[in-house]
Amino acid sequence: PAVFRRLDLILKELSGGLFPEEESEKYPIYVVSTEAMNYGAAVICYPGFLQEAAEKLESDYFLLLSSIHEMILIKDDGNMNAEELSQMVREVNETEVKTEDKLTDSVYFYNRKKQLLKRVE
Repeated sequence: PAVFRRLDLILKELSGGLFPEEESEKYPIYVVSTEAMNYGAAVICYPGFLQEAAEKLESDYFLLLSSIHEMILIKDDGNMNAEELSQMVREVNETEVKTEDKLTDSVYFYNRKKQLLKRVE
């Protein structure tokens, strides 16, 4: 099954509690993968996944598919734009993602009312 985790909570766990608690609402970013954290980007193919994610987030969202192992969902709260996200994905892919694990530098946007996923130019 798909597993959703807030990025701030993952960072807090990995840092031994050094990541500030008040950041959680400031950065509505989620990591989605499988329970095993392997080949987690495949959950995008699960029937109904995109709409279920929108319902869980109660929002439209940006989807970053940089790695085969996980996806990043970012609530569309009006504070991020596609250009900033594209730059972020390129930088992470260049510095953190193994070549064999890389999927794309593209950013996608899911519109929950239209139930439509599209690549952002």
